[in-house]
Amino acid sequence: MDTSFAPAVRSEAAELRRSFAELKAQLPYDTVLDLVPSIALIVDERRQLLYANAAALSALGLRPEQVVGARPGEILECIHAREMPGGCGSSEACRFCGAVGAILEALEEGRRSSRECRLSTRAEGRSVSLDLLVTAVPLSTAQGRFAVVTMSDIGDTKRRQALERIFFHDLMNSISSLQSCLFLLDKELGPLASSSEYFSRLGQVLRSLTDEVSQQRDLVSMERGEFESEKLEVQLEEVARKAVRSVETADCAVGKRVAFEVEGEPRPSTTDPVLLGRVLVNMLKNAFEASVAGEELGLRVAYGEGGARISVSNAAFIPRELQLQIFQRSFSTKGPARGIGTYSMKLLTEDYLGGRIGFESREGEGTIFWVWLPG
Repeated sequence: MDTSFAPAVRSEAAELRRSFAELKAQLPYDTVLDLVPSIALIVDERRQLLYANAAALSALGLRPEQVVGARPGEILECIHAREMPGGCGSSEACRFCGAVGAILEALEEGRRSSRECRLSTRAEGRSVSLDLLVTAVPLSTAQGRFAVVTMSDIGDTKRRQALERIFFHDLMNSISSLQSCLFLLDKELGPLASSSEYFSRLGQVLRSLTDEVSQQRDLVSMERGEFESEKLEVQLEEVARKAVRSVETADCAVGKRVAFEVEGEPRPSTTDPVLLGRVLVNMLKNAFEASVAGEELGLRVAYGEGGARISVSNAAFIPRELQLQIFQRSFSTKGPARGIGTYSMKLLTEDYLGGRIGFESREGEGTIFWVWLPG
């Protein structure tokens, strides 16, 4: 039988039913796979379906007898499934199908395979595009080679990622335009601009906005494992002082001060100064927000054997039930709209700076958040 990619030869339905009966006698695959909430299929070495679980039958509106002998693209109504006499897997477009590729890898190479599959189908007279993550796991028995195939809809994830890219790109472009306007206005007004408190404040707000958007964009990239840090040789106390300067004008810092201390012999360290700065800024903001006017925060850079420890201390105490949830992604003591700060501190420190992060909080003594960096 002609094919432009995968083999198109098929087995008879009776042979498929016999194969599944023999397979089921060894393990109750149908019982197990019916517990899976996403589409789960069993295919033979010719990629024909022996079985589709309850979730697949429900999602596709099919009966068990309509499934046996078909191929995955045929029950999904892929627009390419009927282009060649051999059906699903035999058209030229099937060369680039993630589902066919994953199944062939599992059957022919005997290894687990996961691929993204972009599938076009028609439903109720209109075109529908699906984004699926297809995973095929090989299953070898005395009866031959089989594969368990699961399909998960990742359309929402793909759309969110596309929207995030567009959002951050457009937002950064708008901020760049604002920065250009502010620069030109500064040139035009001259001394009048530099003497204006409002003009200075506008510049601070714009810089803060730029940093916040950059942090959120980079956090998304880090969670996907796409971010690349840039490590340089720096003086840690200089990075720490810069972090203090960037926070001390914030509303949460009004009426409060920072006592800066360096312990040990200062030496250069190799790290990403931008990411470290973000960690320290978050530490300082949290400490300022937990303090009251007139209180003093402590910031210490302590050089020791094998590395350096940077800590931020304040007088507030964190109750034990809250301590146990610090660093979780969506947890915050400041309300439902917060929770990324401490999570991002841990992500940056441990995954991108190669260090460790922690805290200590004792009633009557206060709280210390610390970062340890090697080098």
